[in-house]
Amino acid sequence: MTLVDPRLVDSPPRSLRGLVGVLCASAAALSATLEAQREQASLFRLLATLRTDAPTIAGVDELRWQGPRPDFEAVARALGQASLFTRAQQLAARLPAA
Repeated sequence: MTLVDPRLVDSPPRSLRGLVGVLCASAAALSATLEAQREQASLFRLLATLRTDAPTIAGVDELRWQGPRPDFEAVARALGQASLFTRAQQLAARLPAA
């Protein structure tokens, strides 16, 4: 009876794929890999850290869509989809009054 799927044994987790050699056979090999790739290892550590000082919203009303922002027209044109801005304006016109 196999408890571990053999397809997963040598496959690094998706979140660490950029850190070459992270699944090492020994502590010394892991240490050497992390030392050699210190900058990238630090980035993964930062990305995996939950932040308690990040800005938050005061309430769910801040998340309510109020129509396209003025810069959305330029973005839609840059994407070659100028009609997106027109469609967003039409949808905004149908929004209930706040």
